[in-house]
Amino acid sequence: MLRLTWLSALSMVIASPLTAQIQTDTPAGIPNRITLRRPTPEAGRTRVYVGLYILDISQINDVEQSMTADFAVRVGWHDPRLATDEPGVRTFKVDEIWHPRLMVFNARRLWKTWPEVFQVDEDGNVQYRQRYYGTLTARLDLHDFPFDRNTIMVRFLAAGYSTDELELIIDESVTGRAPDFSLVDASVGEGTAVTGSFFFAPSGTELPSLSYEFEVRRHTAYYLWKIILPLTIIVFMSWLVFWIDPTQFGPQIGLAATAVLTLIAYRFLLGQLVPRISYLTRLDIFIMGATILVFLGMVEAVAVARIAQKRERLARRIDGVSRVAFPCAFVVVTYLAFFA
Repeated sequence: MLRLTWLSALSMVIASPLTAQIQTDTPAGIPNRITLRRPTPEAGRTRVYVGLYILDISQINDVEQSMTADFAVRVGWHDPRLATDEPGVRTFKVDEIWHPRLMVFNARRLWKTWPEVFQVDEDGNVQYRQRYYGTLTARLDLHDFPFDRNTIMVRFLAAGYSTDELELIIDESVTGRAPDFSLVDASVGEGTAVTGSFFFAPSGTELPSLSYEFEVRRHTAYYLWKIILPLTIIVFMSWLVFWIDPTQFGPQIGLAATAVLTLIAYRFLLGQLVPRISYLTRLDIFIMGATILVFLGMVEAVAVARIAQKRERLARRIDGVSRVAFPCAFVVVTYLAFFA
């Protein structure tokens, strides 16, 4: 429902008329009647320079597929209709002059911290500066979790103009990222600014697009020490039943049951540490394989205890085979989970 509302709103923006005119009080040297049409359409596409600087990324939410970011943008273009003989910089409100209607396409909830005004010099060069803070959509592929790498971005679109009317150009002088981010569970690579087009299906229009993309690689040490290693120890603990005399029914069943209960309690804890998603990740495959091995260890302990009552030699042979078979099975599970 939210997506439909968003698309409907964007359709209204794109379909809105661009030929309206307004009356405004302007400084000397500027016509009293300023059109809202783009400047010099007869000269071809209007060139708009966009600089984007990522100040901080503080969080990436795997479940909500979002990121929390702080970034600044500078937009500039030339409008000869705003040229004047008077020196100095003038300030206009958003609804007083033409602008490219840039929007953050993958925004979810953003706050603007700087005034919504345009600054124009005597030559008609217009600049708009803004700083944004909030959450944006981040499409994450978590099949390789916790060894996953993803590309996230901040994307701007010029709503209301096609690629034949407007061209977005990267302003290299102000485009980049801060040296360090406050994100603690992943590392962010160097960003790349990309210009192009975005096909907006409801209007059938190719919109000018500019995005700043960067690769995010998850830190795996936390998951190795806090999840994988403790789970491996629980699996190893369940194998101790293979070294207990099969005639000792009580210690065997007690140790096997303890391993199962420990694993169940640990699984409840893992629910707070792994992404709650519908498909299986590499870590999910490892956890499922470890759970099955622990359960099969308990089944083996019960079976061997029953067999030992009548055929003690066969029970000892089964334990001997299990001492080799279960570690080999664990190696296979680990390979399928993290290396296949």
